[in-house]
Amino acid sequence: GSNRGVSGIDGIISTAIGFSAGSGKLCTLLTGDLAFLHDLNALATINSIKTPVIIVLINNNGGGIFHFLPISKSRDIFEDYFATPHNLGFKDAAGIFKINYFSAQTCSGFSDIYMNSIKIAQKKRQSSLIEVVTDREYNLKLRRKIKTEILKMLEE
Repeated sequence: GSNRGVSGIDGIISTAIGFSAGSGKLCTLLTGDLAFLHDLNALATINSIKTPVIIVLINNNGGGIFHFLPISKSRDIFEDYFATPHNLGFKDAAGIFKINYFSAQTCSGFSDIYMNSIKIAQKKRQSSLIEVVTDREYNLKLRRKIKTEILKMLEE
C-alpha cells in the first residue's frame, strides 16, 4: 500500500499500523524523519494491534528531499524553512512507546538488523524501529552522480 496524504507526511505511521491491522500481516514502513515526527503520537497504538510493524526511519536531520528543488539555492531561507533541521535521534521515542530500537550504520548492518526485526515480529509479535542516519548533502551529491552515470550509459 501507499499513503500520500495532503503533503506526503500526514498520518504515515497511522497508515502503516492500519495496513498491518487490516491485513493481519507484517508491515514495513519506510519513512523520513519529518514525516515520522508529524505522526509520532501514532506510536501509542502500535502495540495494541496483533500484527507488528517494522519502521525504517531515514533520519537525514530534516527534509532532504527539498534539496532537489530550486529553492535549495536560496541558502538564506532554505535551512530554516524547508530543510527544517531538528537535531534529534529517535531511540528514546522507541523506548517511550516500548518498541524495539536498532540503528543501522552500514548497508550490510541494515540487512542484518532488518532480517532480525522480521524474526522478532514473527516470533514475539513485536514492532521495531530501525533508524538509518544519513547526510542530506552527501545524498544529493550521490544521487546526482548516479543520474549523470545513467545518462552517460544511455548515450552509449
